[in-house]
Amino acid sequence: MRAAGALVAGLVMALAVPAWAHELVPGLARLVATGPGVFELTWRPPKPAQDDLRITVAAPCEVRAEAGALTVIGCPAGETPTLRRRGGVGAEVLVAGPEAEQVRLLLPGDDVAAPELSAGAVLAEYGALGVQHILLGLDHLAFVLGLLLLVRAPRRAVAVLTAFTVGHSATLAAAALGAARLPAAPVEATIALSVVFVAREALVSAPGRGAVPLVAALGFGLLHGFGFAGALASLGLPRGHALPALFAFNVGVELGQLLVVGGVIAALWVTGLLRQASLRRPAAFVLGVGAALLTLERVWEVLRWT
Repeated sequence: MRAAGALVAGLVMALAVPAWAHELVPGLARLVATGPGVFELTWRPPKPAQDDLRITVAAPCEVRAEAGALTVIGCPAGETPTLRRRGGVGAEVLVAGPEAEQVRLLLPGDDVAAPELSAGAVLAEYGALGVQHILLGLDHLAFVLGLLLLVRAPRRAVAVLTAFTVGHSATLAAAALGAARLPAAPVEATIALSVVFVAREALVSAPGRGAVPLVAALGFGLLHGFGFAGALASLGLPRGHALPALFAFNVGVELGQLLVVGGVIAALWVTGLLRQASLRRPAAFVLGVGAALLTLERVWEVLRWT
C-alpha cells in the first residue's frame, strides 16, 4: 500500500509538471483618456489564450473605431467606459484605469468601470491578485512543498515558511519600489533551479533540525521575491496607494501559499499518508525531474535572447 501511495503521488505530481512550462500571463485591458469623452483601450490577451474570452463596452459609451489590439471609445461628458467580460473561465483579466496605474480584477460575468480606487478597494483588489498569482505560480509552490520535505516537526515547518516569507517580502518590496532590479529571464531560470536544489536535498538528506532548510528558505526566498516583483510590475502600483497595494499583494501571496500548504497537509492527513516516510523520496524525485526540465527550458530562453 505504501508503494501504491507513493506511485499515485508521483503520478499526480508528474501530471502537474508540464503546466510549469507554460507562461501564465494575465490579460490586461488598459484604458487611456486621450481627450474629452475619448478613450483608447488596448487589449493584451492572457497566456495561455482563451478563444471564448471577450471584452465589450457597456452603454452609454460606444466603440468608435477598432484596429487590432486598439479600440477607440467615445463617452458622454463625465462618463468613464465600463468594460464587460464574457467567457474565458480560468483566465485572469485585469483592467487598468484611465487616469492612474490603478488595476481592477475582472471576473467572468463582471462589469467593471475604472474609477479612482479607494484605500479599501486597493487592499481588496491587490490582495486578491496576490492570492491568484501564487496559485498560478507552480514553481514557487513547488519550492515551498520541496522545503517541507526537508523538515519533520510542525514547528520546524513554520520556521522554514517564515524564513521564506521574510526573504521574498524583502526583495519584493525593494524591487517593486525601484530600489533593486534584476533581469526577469535569469531570475525565472534560477527560481526553477532552486526547486532542483531542494529536491536534491530531500533525496540525499534525512529530514531533521539542520540549518539547510532555513538557509535555503531565506536565501532562495530573496530570489523568489524578484519573481513576485516581476508579476507585480506587469500590473502596476496605483499612484498614491503604492505601499498599501504592495502590502496587500504580499499578504495575498502568503494567504495563497498557506492555502495550498494547508490543503496538501489536510489531504495527506485524511488519506493516512501524512506520516508515510516512503512518499518522501518518490515525491522529491518527481519534483526534481520536473524542475530540471523547467530549468533547461528557462536557460534556453535566456540564451536565446542574449
